[in-house]
Parts: sequence; structure tokens; C-alpha cells
Amino acid sequence: MGKTVLIVSYNPELLAPHLRALTEAGYEVRACASFSAALGAVGPGKTDLIVLSPDIPTGDRRRLEGEAKRRNQNVRIVLFCEGETIRDVFASATLLMSEAPAALIATAGQLLAP
Repeated sequence: MGKTVLIVSYNPELLAPHLRALTEAGYEVRACASFSAALGAVGPGKTDLIVLSPDIPTGDRRRLEGEAKRRNQNVRIVLFCEGETIRDVFASATLLMSEAPAALIATAGQLLAP
């Protein structure tokens, strides 16, 4: 498959099932548990898809999204939400935490299709 996914969550266990599902689906998956680590992991050729956990504070999330898009306009971003989805200018898709990991696999496949 050859596509790289970066999962960013300040609580790594929150998206652990999604990380496993992406790995099993053939994606190369990296995880970051801090803002600074996530910033170091974004840029041209570093990642194709960024998955953001709902535990990331809004300010951190917006700075990370903006910097990721500045460094690589082609990167796709999936935002997980609690309760109801929110509108986010940088997000290519939003998913609810209550959705099964299969929803992320399907979304990743759509966003990263040639």
C-alpha cells in the first residue's frame, strides 16, 4: 500500500484500536503523544494522512493542522470527535469516537485513493 499515517493523541490508548486496524490494513503507522513530536513528524514526504484524537486541545490541534498543511498541502487530516462532529477548516473528514475502527479504514481508503 505504501501510505503513511500519523496518529496524534495525548492519550495513546484512546486510538490504539485504530492504530492496530490501520497497521493490519497495510498502512505504515506512526504515533505521537505530544505536540512537539507531532510537529517533527509532519512535512513533505513524511506522512500522507494525519489522524487527530479528540483529546488534543483546540489550540494545539489548529496549530498542528495549519503547520502540517503549510509544510505539505497534499496531506489529508481526519479529526475524531466526541459526541457530535465539528466543522474544521483543515479536516478532510471527521469521525466520531463511537465509530468502529473500520470507519477509519474506509475513510483512509477514500482519502488516499489515487
